Amino acid sequence: MVIKIRKKIPFTIKLTGCGGVNHLITKLTSQYVSPYSNSMLADINNAQRGFGVQIYSTNDIALIPNDANSYYSVQDSSTPDTREANFYAVLSDDGKGVITTGAFKAIGTFIFDCASIQNHRLAGSSAFGAKNYCQTRIATFNSLFPRFQ
Repeated sequence: MVIKIRKKIPFTIKLTGCGGVNHLITKLTSQYVSPYSNSMLADINNAQRGFGVQIYSTNDIALIPNDANSYYSVQDSSTPDTREANFYAVLSDDGKGVITTGAFKAIGTFIFDCASIQNHRLAGSSAFGAKNYCQTRIATFNSLFPRFQ
């Protein structure tokens, strides 16, 4: 099986309590990275599946998991109380050559480094107390893609 269509699946992470924040840096981490392509999140149950999920910013910058030099930076003069971080996920062949069918589940953690932050939290969750730092784990990606058979 060859994955030919690289459908972009958009998703948004809504951040609240951002008053005074004018610079947001986003990084991606995961315990589950494809052994064939370090730019992809792998299936949490079988990293040898032959495909993975790549995460991109809306301006097509790939967020490479666990890479200190891979980040997405947004800076503007406005400091709204609520911000939306928009991304998209793409299911892609990881270069292994053989793709194994079945359900797929990947997990990534987005790290938000915010300038001038006091009390930053995700909508609907409790506040993180760290100065100039907030972190959240987003929903798993298995619901974003149909089952491959």
